[in-house]
Amino acid sequence: MAVQHISIKKLTERINAANNPWLLPAIQRLYAWGERSQSEKYMIRPFDSLMKDYPVGMLLIWNCDKPVPYRDFCTDYEDDKIPNIVDSSQWARPDKFLVYDGQQRVQTIFSLMRYSVNGRVLVYNFIKRVFEFVDKGLTKIESVLYLAELFTKDKQVKSVYRDSIKTALSNSPDTFEQDFDDLWFVFNDEKAEKIPYFEMSSSFTETQVADVFHRINTTGLSLSATDILMSKIKVEMYDYEERLEEISVEIEQVAGSYKFTRNNILQVAHLINADTTKINVDNFPPVTTFTSQLSTLKQALKLFFNAFLYEEFGINTKQVIVSEMAMYPLIVYIYERLVQGKKSIAENTDDLKAMKKYFILSQYNGWSTQTIIVNCSKLAKNAVKQGKVFPLQDIETFVLDKGNRVTTITESLLNYKNWFTLKVLMPNQVFTFAPSVFGRFAPEIDHIFPKKLSSPPIDYFPDVVWNMQPVQGLKNLYKTNQHPLDYFNENTPNRKNYHYMPIVDKSGKWDMTHTLWNKPMEFIAERKKIMKKQFENLYDLKLK
Repeated sequence: MAVQHISIKKLTERINAANNPWLLPAIQRLYAWGERSQSEKYMIRPFDSLMKDYPVGMLLIWNCDKPVPYRDFCTDYEDDKIPNIVDSSQWARPDKFLVYDGQQRVQTIFSLMRYSVNGRVLVYNFIKRVFEFVDKGLTKIESVLYLAELFTKDKQVKSVYRDSIKTALSNSPDTFEQDFDDLWFVFNDEKAEKIPYFEMSSSFTETQVADVFHRINTTGLSLSATDILMSKIKVEMYDYEERLEEISVEIEQVAGSYKFTRNNILQVAHLINADTTKINVDNFPPVTTFTSQLSTLKQALKLFFNAFLYEEFGINTKQVIVSEMAMYPLIVYIYERLVQGKKSIAENTDDLKAMKKYFILSQYNGWSTQTIIVNCSKLAKNAVKQGKVFPLQDIETFVLDKGNRVTTITESLLNYKNWFTLKVLMPNQVFTFAPSVFGRFAPEIDHIFPKKLSSPPIDYFPDVVWNMQPVQGLKNLYKTNQHPLDYFNENTPNRKNYHYMPIVDKSGKWDMTHTLWNKPMEFIAERKKIMKKQFENLYDLKLK
């Protein structure tokens, strides 16, 4: 394999081309370049490096005439957008070149040289002498150079195009001519062959190419163990990643918007197959175990997130979850029940109660170490195989003896983990609200007696869970620091959003003349008693 070079212009033209196209093999991980808040900074770097004549890294492509699943590269790229697998009738086309290493750079260059990324386009600012992103839909800025526009220009109009931008600059910098010429050469001249690549010949087999890909990405490059495992599975099932994404979407639909990602799902699958969540590139389980279990795993996940998390607790968002991994043994338990032909999440009400107690205890007490998750999952597996219910007592024994964690809940924990406490105490109230034109629609914590109460009594400490209530952000905005008696007298309909109020009688009638309205700390103390008692009643857990 000799090193070859290609220009940005020619590379951009070859991607998804009608003849001899550069395409994306299905085995490749999906496009991701850092967190969204930071991704634009990273996407600018290869363009800036090219302008400075810095190296941008080697690409690895395969001249493939074999029937291998592949995708087109995205045109207008959007986060989490998965390009469709090309119809199988095209897989054997003999003129395709598959990009096995360098997808991030190729996709970024392609979208920003011709299209957009997340509705944004790349421009060069001649005054600041930097690349910047601007919104695609904005009125065109005449004083900057749009990379996607530059791509469409041929050399016959170079002078006219340069002069049009220069004229639009109210104060053209001395560096304008040089910067424009550099931009034109680097990004619009086929002679500027700045991108190096290795081309693997068509004599290679798919297994050999995958081996080269894995070797490259386990010797210093940034491909994670999860990415490597995913690519190995996709040799067996080319659309495995798409199926995980579909399961993720289905979970979101049945669980009220909870986002359990495809990587989360793969981690659970690995836990079931290898008895560990830690993925080791030197010791993968057989990939066939991942593909054969997919249908049952999908059922287990949907049961857990819908019938358990959503229906029993009203939890529809991971924001209230303290430890996501602590939930894995419950998913494993449900999965094993399905394998044994049992379609429900629990054997009976006592079994369900044990699962709920585990959920509460694990969240409050940090049962989320690798050791605890692995061993709790093994205990759950064995219980199902032995025809037993969820093994809460065995788990508690292990956690105490080997896990270095407690198995009790203190009053201080309820107060410390306030969002989770409020959720489990209010399982019938879903903490998601419809978007508002005013913007503040996400749930926020309202202090019933505000932290900045006018003329507060001595020893006024309202910042405790016993004085908190999740409400729509917009309502919280309007309430501000108003005394609750005044607020609830003026906003009677909002009373229904508040729970465990010590001024409400058994029939649900509010007593607006109750003396507790003028005794904030006594109000909070009485609400605390109600909330603690309800917590113990709901989950059969005694607070220490």
